[in-house]
Amino acid sequence: MALALSILLHPVFFPIFILLVYKWSYPQYHGSDQLDKLLWLSSLAAVLLPLAVTTLLWAKGNVSSLLMKEKKERRVPLLVTVFAYYLLFNLFEKMMPTYPLAKMYLGLATGILLLIVLPGKGSMHMFGVGGILACLFAFKPLLYPNLIFIMIAWILLGGLLGVARLKLKSHTESELYTGFLLGFFPVGIIYLLL
Repeated sequence: MALALSILLHPVFFPIFILLVYKWSYPQYHGSDQLDKLLWLSSLAAVLLPLAVTTLLWAKGNVSSLLMKEKKERRVPLLVTVFAYYLLFNLFEKMMPTYPLAKMYLGLATGILLLIVLPGKGSMHMFGVGGILACLFAFKPLLYPNLIFIMIAWILLGGLLGVARLKLKSHTESELYTGFLLGFFPVGIIYLLL
C-alpha cells in the first residue's frame, strides 16, 4: 500500500495535477483552448522530459535505480526539471500573464534548486505536497469554495504520503519536513512577491 501510494503520488505528476485543479476550480477557464494547449505542453516538459532523462541515466548505469535514493543521483534529473520549469514559467508569463500558474513554476524551480544546493536530503514527495499546498492557498480558496475541499483532501493525502515514505524507510522525519518546507515556502513567497 505504501509503495502504491508513493507511485500514484509521485511528484513528477504534481504540476499536471495543479493545472487540472486550476482549470476545474475556475469555471471561466472551462473550454479554454489556450489553457488546454499549455496543459499538454506542461505534460511534455514537466513530466516526460524528467522521466526520459531519468530513464536514460538508469539505462546507462548512471543511477542505481529509478528510485534514486542517493542525493547525488538526483542532481541531473532535478536540474532538467528546473530547466523545464523555468521554460514553462517563461511560456506562461508570455501567453497567460494574468494567470498565477507561471509563479508556480518559478517557485517550484527555486525550491528544487534549494533542494540541490542545501546539505542533506529532502523528500521530493513532500516537496511536491508543500508546493501544491502553497499553490492552492494562492488560488484564493475563499473566493472559490470548491478549493477548500481540495485543500483538505490534499492535506490528508500529504499526511498519508508522509507516513508511507516513513514506512518504506525512504526518508527520515526531518527529510520529510525539509522537503515540505522547501516546497511550500519558495512557492508561497514568490506568489506573495510577484
